[in-house]
Amino acid sequence: MKYLLSILVLLSQIEAQACDCAVSPKTFMASIMEYTAEFEVVQMDTLAAEGPYEYWPLVLIRLKVIKSFNDNINVKDVWMNNTSGTDCERGLFPDHIGQKYIITGTFVEGTRYERWIGPSADRNFLYASTCGKMVLDVEGDDVIGVITKHNNHRIKATYDRLMEEDESKAAAYYDEIYNTKHHPERVQTMPLSEFYKLMGS
Repeated sequence: MKYLLSILVLLSQIEAQACDCAVSPKTFMASIMEYTAEFEVVQMDTLAAEGPYEYWPLVLIRLKVIKSFNDNINVKDVWMNNTSGTDCERGLFPDHIGQKYIITGTFVEGTRYERWIGPSADRNFLYASTCGKMVLDVEGDDVIGVITKHNNHRIKATYDRLMEEDESKAAAYYDEIYNTKHHPERVQTMPLSEFYKLMGS
């Protein structure tokens, strides 16, 4: 039994080292990686809806570059998917073609999809980490997300205070904050033109 516990502890430590977000950036501006751009969803392909993907189909998403914030990287489109958690990867879950985002990430080899799409050497796969704030929503002329500041401490303080008063109130507050897509206590709204200036464009 002692031997088994030792193995379990070791495995948990290895997993934590592989994907430990404890000290990850808390805002988009602090999360900037190799490539950052404004994108529009132009294609969504379900690659598999069988086997392990029967209840959670694997979807590959093609994003057209609207505005790149990296003059030294010239790409017209990138690919992402809807998976989350594997290798600390953050998935993208668009609702419709034409949806817009600002995303920061790094380019990776897309060989894992060759089973469905064939050789993918000519495809730019964008990896966005779950450790950080890598994706912002663009709605009309506004950018929405945790852009330059976060309220994590204030949200936690409110939650802790409510827990002392009534656990059901605390649970309702938590649900409201994290189930309301653009809750004003959790995200910022910034004009797109102001965001461009922030990015030096």
